[in-house]
Amino acid sequence: MPNVTLVCQNCGGTFLGRANRRTCSNGCRRSLEMGRRLWERRAGYVRMLEWNANSEYLTKRQREHWRQQFESAQAKLPPRP
Repeated sequence: MPNVTLVCQNCGGTFLGRANRRTCSNGCRRSLEMGRRLWERRAGYVRMLEWNANSEYLTKRQREHWRQQFESAQAKLPPRP
């Protein structure tokens, strides 16, 4: 498989590599994976807030509180990397 010039998805630098490679180094790959794991944790928190906002076991006032928290957290969640 011939080497081609690619652009790193993490740092934006150019490098020579296989056509299916995404990053220029192990450090960039780890950084990209860390960003994805952080997004997954934040998305899990948003899902927990959504569950609380829709829970039938809470009072109406408590559900409203959780709904506000959910909407705020959902607005701050960036698109998935």
